[in-house]
Amino acid sequence: MFYTFIKWLARILLYPLYPSVIRGQGYIPPEGGCILVSNHRRLIDPVLLGGYVRRRVVYLAKMEIVNVPVLGTLFRWYGYIAVNRKTADLGAMRKCFALLERGGMLGIFPEGHRYKSVTLGPLEDGAGMIALRARCPIVPLYFSPYRLFRPLYVRFGPPLDLSDLHARGSEAAAYAQATQRIQDALLSLAAQCPKKN
Repeated sequence: MFYTFIKWLARILLYPLYPSVIRGQGYIPPEGGCILVSNHRRLIDPVLLGGYVRRRVVYLAKMEIVNVPVLGTLFRWYGYIAVNRKTADLGAMRKCFALLERGGMLGIFPEGHRYKSVTLGPLEDGAGMIALRARCPIVPLYFSPYRLFRPLYVRFGPPLDLSDLHARGSEAAAYAQATQRIQDALLSLAAQCPKKN
């Protein structure tokens, strides 16, 4: 209920401020465990991007987010999996796998940090690792830098095929290869967005 409320609130309040040009939503599987990977620009990204996906997206987010005024409350209502980035947070990983096994959609910003204006920052291996261990599809999503009342370009790409890496799902080299494919997919989508808006 709260998720739907926040989703519609975002449509009412945010979408007029950031008019969106969206392509590729049909690549999102209608059901089943799935990971949505995206570049990361601002704290409001999960709320803004969630409105482009018909399915509910549960985002993996740093645990400090709950302390951000107003936004922390929205995140608690919206639903997220808190992760401690200073340690190997096994509890958070178990929650991710459980969500995917139930057929849910997990949202991950593999850069791990916000990059407001650059095309794409360096990626961490977490999304690739989770996808390989859970053996679920990854759908890439890229969106351009956004400013008030300027077009926001949003591009979804086809699910990435990592099946050849599944047998090596516990190897660091396989995680690195999966991460490289995610990066290549995001950069390919970035190239489809106009350079200036």
